[in-house]
Amino acid sequence: MTLERSEKALRVFLLLSLTHVCVSLFVPALPGWKMFTRVERFEYRLVDGASQSVHLEDIAPMPHYVTGAASLFEAAEWLARRDATEVGLSLREDGRATDHIVSPSGDSSVCVPPDARPLCQRLRGAWNR
Repeated sequence: MTLERSEKALRVFLLLSLTHVCVSLFVPALPGWKMFTRVERFEYRLVDGASQSVHLEDIAPMPHYVTGAASLFEAAEWLARRDATEVGLSLREDGRATDHIVSPSGDSSVCVPPDARPLCQRLRGAWNR
């Protein structure tokens, strides 16, 4: 490839990149500069089978970005499989917490008071800390 062809290819690439960036500012579905400004912040509590609070940042095998409730359930399922025990996951939205027990098989059940399971009781107290 000659120097002239390389420069032309570089110009075309830069023009396409600039076009992509400009279009992504106005088209929400297109990944671009604003891609991560729309990620909702989720408040959650994760409790392992020993009723100890767990932080995803401490246990994830690689950087883990929580972009929705589904990724939190996947993380809880991964922890349940890793430890071969049920784990508790509590999500808070609009000031209301919903508590779930996630099994190693990926099944999830909701804790409804007065649920006597230890993980449900621990999740109810997890928000007070």
